[in-house]
Amino acid sequence: MNIHIFLQKLGCTETESKVFEHVYAWWSRPASYIAKQCWEERTKVYKALEKLVKKGFLAKTRRGGVAYYYVEDISVLQRKVQQKLSWASALEKDLPEVLEHFTQYDEKRYSFAPKISLFDGMSGIENLYDDLYATTIDKWRWVITVIASNTLDMYGTAPKSLQDYAQDTFQRLKKKQVYTDILLANGISLMEYLSRSTSMEELFELPAWNSAVNFYLVWSHLYIVLFEQVPFGLKISSKAVTTMLHFLFEQLKVVEEKKWK
Repeated sequence: MNIHIFLQKLGCTETESKVFEHVYAWWSRPASYIAKQCWEERTKVYKALEKLVKKGFLAKTRRGGVAYYYVEDISVLQRKVQQKLSWASALEKDLPEVLEHFTQYDEKRYSFAPKISLFDGMSGIENLYDDLYATTIDKWRWVITVIASNTLDMYGTAPKSLQDYAQDTFQRLKKKQVYTDILLANGISLMEYLSRSTSMEELFELPAWNSAVNFYLVWSHLYIVLFEQVPFGLKISSKAVTTMLHFLFEQLKVVEEKKWK
């Protein structure tokens, strides 16, 4: 056990720990004597002695106008350890409140940063659709914007439909008189052309396999679902992002409408 490291853990500097040991070894001595024993400059030792007195490690008395330093009782170390433990306990108790206090600055600093939630696996995507439903109802949104891929290859050899994951989400939304504005990217192997729909029932049979992708815009929230062997979903909450995507969606609708004119 390194005595000096122990003392430093109790709040002493390296010099103070050396001085403390010499004071205890030589009992009551003036600063000049202790400096010689420590092989240190007298002013440096004097400052260390005064700090040790202030910290409660040493006591000081005067004889003939000269200051003498001594350790009243070595149990001072035990008291210091108990004091440290008491402080540590109090710090641990107060830590959650302190962290919460500083969190408010993070919230202000990153108030404009997108909030991102991840969902994966069958249960994760089911939770995503539950979240989509809750957000739609909570924010009083009556139209959900949907962009979905819809190629023949995406149905795959072991096809899954969107309803396998969304379950009754869209039926419940329909009962709440929530409507969908849908753009489908159709094709055989590749996405080749757009078609528009407002039929919520059409969503039920959309492919949920072989790299099919769905985008849902609900107010300032964007939900992205990628259907692979392990499906993966994102929820991005950002007014800036969704404003841009709403604009792009409207432009795509114009393109799709012009195609039929």
